[in-house]
Amino acid sequence: MNISNTCVFFASCSKHLETLLQNEATSFELQNVSKRPGGIYFSSSQEKSLEFLLHTRLSSRIYKELFRFSIHDLDDLYLKAKNNPWETIFSLQQTFKIKTLFDSSAKRIFKNSVLFSQKLKDAMVDKFRQIYSKRPSVDTKNPDINLLVRVEKDKEKNWNVSISLDLCNQPLSHRGYRLDSFEAPLRENLAAGIVMLTDWNPENDLFIDSMCGSGTLSIEAALIKYNIPPSYLKIIKIIENKEKPFGFLNQLWFSKNSDLKKFFYDRLEDLYQEIQSKLKTLSSNQFYASDWDNKALQTTKKSLRQTSLEKIINIKKQNALKLMPPSHGKSGIIICNPPYGHRLGDENELMDLYKNYGENLKKNFKGFRAYIFTGNPELRKQISLSTSQRIPLFNGMIECRLLKYDLY
Repeated sequence: MNISNTCVFFASCSKHLETLLQNEATSFELQNVSKRPGGIYFSSSQEKSLEFLLHTRLSSRIYKELFRFSIHDLDDLYLKAKNNPWETIFSLQQTFKIKTLFDSSAKRIFKNSVLFSQKLKDAMVDKFRQIYSKRPSVDTKNPDINLLVRVEKDKEKNWNVSISLDLCNQPLSHRGYRLDSFEAPLRENLAAGIVMLTDWNPENDLFIDSMCGSGTLSIEAALIKYNIPPSYLKIIKIIENKEKPFGFLNQLWFSKNSDLKKFFYDRLEDLYQEIQSKLKTLSSNQFYASDWDNKALQTTKKSLRQTSLEKIINIKKQNALKLMPPSHGKSGIIICNPPYGHRLGDENELMDLYKNYGENLKKNFKGFRAYIFTGNPELRKQISLSTSQRIPLFNGMIECRLLKYDLY
């Protein structure tokens, strides 16, 4: 098999990060990059797709498209799906799970995505029975193979069905550095997106996280600054412990391709050496993280130890309403993800928090740019500063804004 075969992929992301993700994919010279709600499609060689999977800061998952065909109804789905060579996608011993997503038109007609998935499952296992007189098993909790099905109406009023393979197993947002559970944490890829949406200059600007919570914003900013792949803890697990944290490592398209495997593991060795070298030369005068909550600070410290970044992010216990800039006189950005009443904090108390935080910014952070990520429009009105930018984002199902304030 030629490892440079061009394939179609879909990378998912948080809502409103699609343009950033498109730019990220374009910077990796991926081809035919196109935005869709919730992610991007692109085409690339198999080795380039794996390079992107290791380096993308914004993707939640990456899927490799297997089959695409049109159907008229569920019976047509069964007939066409059964003709696909499923035995080349996964083995009889591997378990699988199917998730089906409908567009609005398909939802009105097919209604039940579980029934659609079941019809596809019947076609797949019947194909295995036809070949082996046995069938693979479904595992809805911890499958070896995760399949994503998208059903959309086409111009001819047929239904386009695309079937894709999840390459990730765990979401790419699970970097591996958060060991403790923390209330209302930002997903790591959303935190990276927030940092990338600011005008922070990693070469010169300070990065101050004034309500650091679990430290995610600071850690993602440091990874961006030093160009460390967000997957690097998984890279270490593969190299040092021979673990297999990515789903594709056990998938036939990868495991049966000796040339592709050699390329990938050689690349991991190179990245591993590069990362170890970078971690020895990090500076400690750019990143500052603080919080008033002892649990938050302990969580941040544990995460930093996992990432080996504990020497470069300066942590202290400090009330954000009384926080002062570092004494060396440099400026940059001050950022925070304060509670906004959906999951943490009483809204009446939070009004005072937002108001007084804004007053501290106005008084003590002249020359900085401030960014506040919040999902409560009433609370943000308590800040008596003019916003220079309001960027819409989603934190899970909560519609949020990233607010920018220029402090003169």
